[in-house]
Amino acid sequence: MSTQKNVDGEDVLQGYRGNLDDEQQQALREMWRRFFELYKKNVSRSEELDKKGGPKAAKTSSNDSSKNEKDGKDIPKDDKAKEEAKKLEEMKEMNQFLDTYGGPYLRRALWEFVKHDNPDSGMLRFLRARKWDVDRALAIWQQLSSSASRRTSRELS
Repeated sequence: MSTQKNVDGEDVLQGYRGNLDDEQQQALREMWRRFFELYKKNVSRSEELDKKGGPKAAKTSSNDSSKNEKDGKDIPKDDKAKEEAKKLEEMKEMNQFLDTYGGPYLRRALWEFVKHDNPDSGMLRFLRARKWDVDRALAIWQQLSSSASRRTSRELS
């Protein structure tokens, strides 16, 4: 891994803000482009929830029991198929979140998450965690947003 120095003379590791190769910069741009598209999805649902008092007005059914019902028989055997199955499951969760809350709640969760940080740093964190797979990195944002919405709907904050 090659490092570069930032303006303060500190080392910046490859894959972090200030030391991205062309492929990583492209992944970051694609993540932002796709994220902005998600903001526009199901805006009417977000407006409806706002009129009813926010995310706690969303009636969500707990699907935790359906996750526990799987016994592992349908899990693919090879690594590539496992990764694809994981990706599809994560994107399914993202779509469920957007159906329940709408894109504007996803946008709010992002800005709550990066309040005092550079927004690229958060995006890069999730891109690195998912080996630069934009679809899977976006799904992490859904999980973050879903968690924030559950906390809000249960008034835990």
